[in-house]
Amino acid sequence: MALLITYSYLRTETDIDQNINNKDLDNPIKRAEDQLKFMLGTAFYDQLVSQNDAESLSADNQALYDPYVKKYLAWQAYQYWLIKSPVYATKIGMRQFREDNSDPASDKIMGEMIRDAKEATQGYKGALLSFLKAQQTEDTSKYPLYTNKDKTAMAGGFHVTAITNKDRKSAEINRELYSNG
Repeated sequence: MALLITYSYLRTETDIDQNINNKDLDNPIKRAEDQLKFMLGTAFYDQLVSQNDAESLSADNQALYDPYVKKYLAWQAYQYWLIKSPVYATKIGMRQFREDNSDPASDKIMGEMIRDAKEATQGYKGALLSFLKAQQTEDTSKYPLYTNKDKTAMAGGFHVTAITNKDRKSAEINRELYSNG
Protein backbone atom coordinates (compact mmCIF):
# COMPACT_ATOMS: atom_id res chain seq x y z
CA MET A 1 0.00 0.00 0.00
CA ALA A 2 1.32 3.40 -0.98
CA LEU A 3 1.18 6.35 1.39
CA LEU A 4 -1.44 9.03 0.75
CA ILE A 5 1.23 11.74 0.72
CA THR A 6 4.76 11.69 -0.61
CA TYR A 7 7.87 12.44 1.38
CA SER A 8 8.52 15.33 -0.97
CA TYR A 9 5.09 16.84 -0.32
CA LEU A 10 5.55 16.45 3.44
CA ARG A 11 8.87 18.28 3.28
CA THR A 12 7.51 21.03 1.03
CA GLU A 13 4.38 21.63 3.12
CA THR A 14 6.18 21.62 6.49
CA ASP A 15 9.60 22.53 7.83
CA ILE A 16 11.17 19.07 7.57
CA ASP A 17 14.64 19.32 6.07
CA GLN A 18 15.53 17.50 2.84
CA ASN A 19 18.32 15.69 4.68
CA ILE A 20 15.92 13.76 6.92
CA ASN A 21 15.84 10.09 5.95
CA ASN A 22 12.54 8.87 4.42
CA LYS A 23 12.60 5.94 6.87
CA ASP A 24 12.27 8.45 9.73
CA LEU A 25 9.07 9.81 8.15
CA ASP A 26 7.29 6.48 7.59
CA ASN A 27 5.85 6.08 11.10
CA PRO A 28 4.67 9.69 11.44
CA ILE A 29 2.87 9.43 8.08
CA LYS A 30 1.32 6.07 9.02
CA ARG A 31 0.17 7.47 12.37
CA ALA A 32 -1.36 10.47 10.60
CA GLU A 33 -3.16 8.11 8.24
CA ASP A 34 -4.48 6.15 11.24
CA GLN A 35 -5.98 9.39 12.56
CA LEU A 36 -7.52 10.09 9.15
CA LYS A 37 -8.99 6.57 9.10
CA PHE A 38 -10.56 7.20 12.50
CA MET A 39 -12.04 10.52 11.32
CA LEU A 40 -13.39 9.27 8.00
CA GLY A 41 -14.32 5.73 8.93
CA THR A 42 -12.73 2.55 7.60
CA ALA A 43 -14.86 2.14 4.46
CA PHE A 44 -14.38 5.73 3.29
CA TYR A 45 -10.67 5.69 4.13
CA ASP A 46 -10.17 2.38 2.28
CA GLN A 47 -11.95 3.79 -0.76
CA LEU A 48 -9.71 6.86 -0.72
CA VAL A 49 -6.57 4.72 -0.40
CA SER A 50 -7.54 2.27 -3.15
CA GLN A 51 -8.47 5.08 -5.55
CA ASN A 52 -5.25 6.92 -4.73
CA ASP A 53 -3.14 3.77 -5.20
CA ALA A 54 -4.78 3.21 -8.61
CA GLU A 55 -4.35 6.92 -9.42
CA SER A 56 -8.07 7.12 -10.16
CA LEU A 57 -9.61 9.37 -7.51
CA SER A 58 -13.25 10.20 -8.23
CA ALA A 59 -14.01 13.89 -8.78
CA ASP A 60 -15.50 14.20 -5.29
CA ASN A 61 -12.58 12.40 -3.65
CA GLN A 62 -10.08 14.49 -5.64
CA ALA A 63 -11.75 17.68 -4.37
CA LEU A 64 -11.40 16.35 -0.82
CA TYR A 65 -7.91 14.93 -1.24
CA ASP A 66 -6.26 18.03 -2.63
CA PRO A 67 -5.87 20.15 -0.53
CA TYR A 68 -7.81 18.99 2.54
CA VAL A 69 -6.56 15.44 3.11
CA LYS A 70 -3.02 16.21 1.93
CA LYS A 71 -2.58 19.25 4.16
CA TYR A 72 -4.08 17.51 7.18
CA LEU A 73 -1.85 14.45 6.73
CA ALA A 74 1.27 16.55 6.21
CA TRP A 75 0.76 18.60 9.35
CA GLN A 76 -0.36 15.66 11.47
CA ALA A 77 2.73 13.72 10.36
CA TYR A 78 4.90 16.77 11.01
CA GLN A 79 3.48 17.04 14.52
CA TYR A 80 4.30 13.37 15.20
CA TRP A 81 7.78 13.70 13.66
CA LEU A 82 8.57 16.92 15.54
CA ILE A 83 8.01 15.32 18.93
CA LYS A 84 10.70 12.70 18.21
CA SER A 85 12.98 14.79 16.00
CA PRO A 86 15.71 15.54 18.55
CA VAL A 87 16.13 11.87 19.53
CA TYR A 88 17.00 8.60 17.85
CA ALA A 89 16.76 4.99 18.94
CA THR A 90 19.84 2.87 19.56
CA LYS A 91 20.28 -0.66 20.89
CA ILE A 92 20.89 0.80 24.37
CA GLY A 93 18.01 3.29 24.35
CA MET A 94 16.98 6.71 23.11
CA ARG A 95 19.76 9.22 22.45
CA GLN A 96 19.74 12.93 21.69
CA PHE A 97 21.54 14.06 18.54
CA ARG A 98 24.32 16.64 18.94
CA GLU A 99 26.73 18.07 16.40
CA ASP A 100 30.09 19.63 17.20
CA ASN A 101 28.99 23.20 16.48
CA SER A 102 25.34 23.22 17.55
CA ASP A 103 23.12 22.78 20.54
CA PRO A 104 19.76 21.02 20.64
CA ALA A 105 16.70 23.25 20.74
CA SER A 106 15.55 24.07 24.26
CA ASP A 107 12.46 22.45 25.74
CA LYS A 108 10.70 25.81 25.48
CA ILE A 109 11.42 26.18 21.77
CA MET A 110 10.46 22.56 21.08
CA GLY A 111 7.24 23.04 23.05
CA GLU A 112 6.37 26.14 21.03
CA MET A 113 7.08 24.34 17.76
CA ILE A 114 4.95 21.35 18.78
CA ARG A 115 2.13 23.65 19.91
CA ASP A 116 2.30 25.51 16.60
CA ALA A 117 2.18 22.24 14.64
CA LYS A 118 -0.82 21.07 16.72
CA GLU A 119 -2.68 24.31 16.01
CA ALA A 120 -2.00 24.01 12.29
CA THR A 121 -3.08 20.36 12.34
CA GLN A 122 -6.34 21.22 14.10
CA GLY A 123 -6.98 23.99 11.57
CA TYR A 124 -6.51 21.64 8.63
CA LYS A 125 -8.59 18.97 10.34
CA GLY A 126 -11.39 21.50 10.84
CA ALA A 127 -11.19 22.57 7.20
CA LEU A 128 -11.37 18.93 6.07
CA LEU A 129 -14.40 18.15 8.24
CA SER A 130 -16.12 21.44 7.35
CA PHE A 131 -15.64 20.68 3.66
CA LEU A 132 -17.24 17.24 4.09
CA LYS A 133 -20.15 18.67 6.07
CA ALA A 134 -20.75 21.47 3.55
CA GLN A 135 -20.62 19.06 0.62
CA GLN A 136 -23.09 16.67 2.27
CA THR A 137 -25.39 19.54 3.22
CA GLU A 138 -25.35 20.76 -0.38
CA ASP A 139 -25.85 17.30 -1.89
CA THR A 140 -26.74 14.38 0.40
CA SER A 141 -25.50 11.86 -2.17
CA LYS A 142 -21.91 13.09 -1.85
CA TYR A 143 -19.48 11.07 0.24
CA PRO A 144 -21.95 8.31 1.17
CA LEU A 145 -19.24 6.33 2.97
CA TYR A 146 -18.59 9.19 5.38
CA THR A 147 -20.84 8.29 8.27
CA ASN A 148 -18.60 8.97 11.28
CA LYS A 149 -20.06 12.37 12.07
CA ASP A 150 -20.27 11.58 15.80
CA LYS A 151 -16.71 10.21 16.05
CA THR A 152 -15.12 13.24 14.42
CA ALA A 153 -16.13 15.49 17.30
CA MET A 154 -14.09 13.27 19.60
CA ALA A 155 -11.09 12.84 17.32
CA GLY A 156 -9.26 15.93 18.54
CA GLY A 157 -10.62 16.57 21.98
CA PHE A 158 -13.63 16.21 24.19
CA HIS A 159 -16.80 18.12 24.84
CA VAL A 160 -18.63 18.50 28.15
CA THR A 161 -22.34 18.67 27.46
CA ALA A 162 -23.86 17.62 30.77
CA ILE A 163 -23.59 21.01 32.50
CA THR A 164 -26.95 22.67 32.89
CA ASN A 165 -27.81 26.21 33.94
CA LYS A 166 -28.64 24.83 37.38
CA ASP A 167 -25.11 23.39 37.65
CA ARG A 168 -23.60 26.70 36.53
CA LYS A 169 -25.59 28.60 39.16
CA SER A 170 -24.45 26.14 41.82
CA ALA A 171 -20.83 26.64 40.77
CA GLU A 172 -21.24 30.42 40.95
CA ILE A 173 -22.69 30.19 44.48
CA ASN A 174 -19.81 27.93 45.59
CA ARG A 175 -17.28 30.34 44.08
CA GLU A 176 -18.89 33.26 45.97
CA LEU A 177 -18.84 31.29 49.24
CA TYR A 178 -15.13 30.54 48.90
CA SER A 179 -14.35 34.11 47.85
CA ASN A 180 -16.28 35.69 50.72
CA GLY A 181 -15.05 33.28 53.32
